[in-house]
Amino acid sequence: MAKHPELKPGEYYLGNFDPERAKEIGWKTKRPGIKAFKRNGDPYPNQEDHGVLPYFVQLKELQAAGVDVSTEAMERLFAN
Repeated sequence: MAKHPELKPGEYYLGNFDPERAKEIGWKTKRPGIKAFKRNGDPYPNQEDHGVLPYFVQLKELQAAGVDVSTEAMERLFAN
């Protein structure tokens, strides 16, 4: 999924995470969204049963930490 519909300007979409597991994400600017989507762009049916939310982080925080946020770098990172 290239762009999550809840993505705000200046943010990066981290992915879908269980809220308990998301507590382990150390980015200070992370925020949860409302509706999780599959990689193909379809929303999860019965999201309550699936138990995940989308999470976002400010690009500035990633860049300040030296994370290459280029599309190619992020695709390589999440390809495995």
